[in-house]
Amino acid sequence: MTQNGKLPIAETFLSPQGEGLHSGTLMLFVRIAGCSVGKRMTLEESVQFAKLENSPLAIYRETCTIWDGRKMACDTDFRTKEVLTVDEILARVPDGVEHICITGGEPLNYDLTELLMKARQKWLDCHIETSGTVPIEKAYPDFNAIDLLNESLDGWIWVTVSPKFGCLPEMIDLASELKFLVDGDFDPAKIPEAAKHKNLVFLQPINYEYSVHLGNLQRCLSLQKQFPHWRISSQAHKIWNVR
Repeated sequence: MTQNGKLPIAETFLSPQGEGLHSGTLMLFVRIAGCSVGKRMTLEESVQFAKLENSPLAIYRETCTIWDGRKMACDTDFRTKEVLTVDEILARVPDGVEHICITGGEPLNYDLTELLMKARQKWLDCHIETSGTVPIEKAYPDFNAIDLLNESLDGWIWVTVSPKFGCLPEMIDLASELKFLVDGDFDPAKIPEAAKHKNLVFLQPINYEYSVHLGNLQRCLSLQKQFPHWRISSQAHKIWNVR
């Protein structure tokens, strides 16, 4: 956390999850500011990507490096918009909503202990979305991977790892689900062996900002025929036209 006990927040919003096993589940998304993986694009690079997507605007973008060294354009704005206490964050969870998704950027760069503990006290299931490049103990020193894997915590912490360059082997091991981003250059032979045998491995197309890239989705569907136990995560929220 910051020195004043608050977290820098890029945005919070209520939306159904569009990715992974919990697709369709209503959650409060808390996007913590900052990213230790991405690099801000130059204006020229952003304009070029906008042309590729037939977009009239060059929106805020970063260059992200995926686990195998491929480059992709990330259109998520991770800049700090407000700085909130944990109580202020949790006050935004509407009555009846049972899930909170802590995403980024890279949320594990911050101490999340107070947020996780107070969310648990409110009987909220906590989802963490991470690049896998930061050990979870950095953000939550009391985290016990064995407890999570044995489900002795009733699955109240769900860890989604979308591996980026420098992903740690231990983060692949403890992930509740893995999400691999797929484009035309995706090579399944390069996937770490441990990842191939996880129970929940999702293939997700690298999409446009507001729509699904049909070519990359087709690539996911073709890969699934080679690896039938893998699943498809199409970013359904873009189809639903929600955040």
